[in-house]
Amino acid sequence: MKRQQLLAAAALALAACSDVAAPPPPAPAALHLAPAGAAADRYIVVFREGTPDVPALAHRLAGEHGAEVRFVYTAALRGFAARRLTPEAAAALARRPEVAYVEADVPVRIAGT
Repeated sequence: MKRQQLLAAAALALAACSDVAAPPPPAPAALHLAPAGAAADRYIVVFREGTPDVPALAHRLAGEHGAEVRFVYTAALRGFAARRLTPEAAAALARRPEVAYVEADVPVRIAGT
């Protein structure tokens, strides 16, 4: 009986001393501001994979940052398009843990030959 208690105490002591690394924090989100000449108040905010209830989160975050939700994306990507979002507010959104990246919403043209 005494031997079992001694072994149990030794096992607990070893477990307490082990160096188990905590999972790393998510990488900071990327922020891509609008190029010169583009509308500086429109952004696409993309959430990290596994973020639940995208529509509710989109409307809550937009409201917290004084923006308006234009579209909510739930298929190809999970996030939202916002307007009336300042560059400072876009940077603040990019620092949130549920955000993967914030990208300026700019027109894209295809040039063919």
